[in-house]
Amino acid sequence: MLYKLAADKYREYEKELHEKVINDEKNTAKNINSLFEKYAEERLNIESLIDSEIKSLDHEGYYNSKNIEETQKRIIRSIAQRRGQPKFREDLLKAYDSKCAITGCDAQEALEAAHIIPYSETENNHLSNGLLLRADLHTLFDLNLIAIDPHTDLDEKKVRIAPSLRNIEYGKLEGIFLRKPNNQDYLPKKEFLDEHCKQCWWYKLPPDLS
Repeated sequence: MLYKLAADKYREYEKELHEKVINDEKNTAKNINSLFEKYAEERLNIESLIDSEIKSLDHEGYYNSKNIEETQKRIIRSIAQRRGQPKFREDLLKAYDSKCAITGCDAQEALEAAHIIPYSETENNHLSNGLLLRADLHTLFDLNLIAIDPHTDLDEKKVRIAPSLRNIEYGKLEGIFLRKPNNQDYLPKKEFLDEHCKQCWWYKLPPDLS
């Protein structure tokens, strides 16, 4: 399938990005940002190819009564892709006043809807399971290189940055407070943040030692 080839390329960039960030502390932010650009291009390419393939299969009559199971999978994927994610992003844009929850970046074209716990695991599109993040920070969050400390006092949540990112541009984000949504009901849930932190091997190390 065409989208499988695109997905394989996407995973190559993801692996390359992960290896650069984790293993090469001398890497410059410029090089990493270049990878982010390729990463984003491949993601858009995958989405386009999936749409094209679904339309092709529809035209061929593939989704019929003999393929009920595949039809159900297609419906679920379609709902998640075409309705869930766009609405999730739109709602997060409103909740965070169209600004990145970490940096305050207000360039909407660069902002993405990040699930704290992946949608594939929870099917949870509630805004308390989401963060509005600049595209590069979304990628780092998904790579478990950024965490949000769920144990800070009251509703103030501190941003934590992986050790491999501390000596480059991202290091300045260590310890800053996460911006709050404009509705208390949309505050990131502590249990979701805690679960994400468990995926970050470096998180429990003291900031000055990690």
